[in-house]
Formats: sequence, C-alpha cells, structure tokens
Amino acid sequence: MSLPPEHRFFSNSEWVPIEELNVNDTLQLKDNSIVVIENKIIFPTFVEVYNLEIEDNENYYVTEEGVLVHNGYADTNELKKIEERGFKNVKATKNGGLDYAESDALYPIKEGQKNIILIEYSGVYNTDFENASLSALGQKSTPKGYVWHHLDDYDPKTNRGTLQLVKQESHSGISHIGGCSQYKQATGISYIFKTW
Repeated sequence: MSLPPEHRFFSNSEWVPIEELNVNDTLQLKDNSIVVIENKIIFPTFVEVYNLEIEDNENYYVTEEGVLVHNGYADTNELKKIEERGFKNVKATKNGGLDYAESDALYPIKEGQKNIILIEYSGVYNTDFENASLSALGQKSTPKGYVWHHLDDYDPKTNRGTLQLVKQESHSGISHIGGCSQYKQATGISYIFKTW
C-alpha cells in the first residue's frame, strides 16, 4: 500500500507513525481482523494530496484492504504552528495528542479555580465544557476566547479523562489526537455538538 507519512496506524493497540512500523507488527482492518506486516519498504514519491479539516474523529480506513489509520496527530509542524501563534511549551504526547499543562496557553486562574480538571465523559462537547467550567471555575460558561481541550488520557474503565482550559487560538485548527477520539475508539460513539 502507498500512503503519506502523516498517517498513523493502529498497531499493537496504539497509534504508530509509519516510520516506526516494523516487520511482524500488526495492523487492524475494517472487518476488525488483524494482519501482520510481512515486509516494509519506504521510498519517496511525490503526488498531489488534499488534506481536509473535519470536526469529527480523524480515524478512517485506507487502501483496498481497509487498514485503520489516523490522520490527526501533533507532529513538529503542528507544534511549530502553535509557537507561531505566540504560545510556548505545548508538548506532544506519545499518542499524538497535545498537552498544555506547562504552556502559557492555559487559562490564568484565580484562587480557588483550576484550569486542568478530571471529568466524566458525557459524549457531548457542550456538556463536558459546562461540567468542567462549573467544577473548575464555579460558573457554567467557558471564558471567552478559551476552550476545554480533551487530553488524550481517556480511561474507558472509568469513563474519565483530563480537560485543560486553553486559549482557543492555540487549539483551533491544530491536528491532534484527543480524548474524544479515544472515547469513540472505546465506545464506537462519536462526540457531538449540542445544538439548540
């Protein structure tokens, strides 16, 4: 199969960049079966590709074999994009997510407030944001110009994960894996935006 290097493959129960795949690693197919990599050759070929911005999970199946891949992950280009927007110390996680814990993009808290909080996942962005804001800030609304980021530490056993309150500009349009992707992987249910 021929694929661009941006794709991560679901191999051995984690997302792995193509260059880190090895002979005898496994890949998950569309029918949930597992295949073993028998050979690996990487060679540069330049073709025109199109990258689409999507709101939902960026997991999908490619090639005739239907191999599960993920297109959204935090690589050095994404981290550079965040730095170019004026934010420092955002880190990539081992799963391809973003961690803002040590960054200047975090919401500046006052006494008794938090900008990082553990919540129970609801499956609805707005509900998570309201619950996090109530618990962390004592208010129902998310502060203007900020967004709650689902860290990629979702635990399917407890249905809980970490949210970080960050500047919207440091988060919007940045490809990465987050807790919502992990939630969908574990439950088969996509996160939704509540509409009124």
